[in-house]
Amino acid sequence: FFLLVTAFRSEVGLRTDLPPALSEPARVSARLAVLVGPEGRLAMDGEPVPAEAVRQRVEAFAGQGPVVLRAHREAPYADYIAALDAVLLGHQDAGVPPRLALHQPED
Repeated sequence: FFLLVTAFRSEVGLRTDLPPALSEPARVSARLAVLVGPEGRLAMDGEPVPAEAVRQRVEAFAGQGPVVLRAHREAPYADYIAALDAVLLGHQDAGVPPRLALHQPED
């Protein structure tokens, strides 16, 4: 006689804390855009950059406005997560809470 006990995890996806809803949309004057291409390459200002450079640029920009993260529909999920990690770590290095805008995948 064997007894088998297990627990199922119900967590799916990434945990994110959303800011409270505002009655009026916020006006944004500055943005920093990070793009993940179909091959998984990261780009900023139209130039390819490694994840570490994204982290450094986000650290220098943090607190000035949101960082926009866009990914091509065919971009590998691991590369998208690497870009998201670089953005979040850049904010952490700067010591400010992340301001991130995630856009729908591009075709």
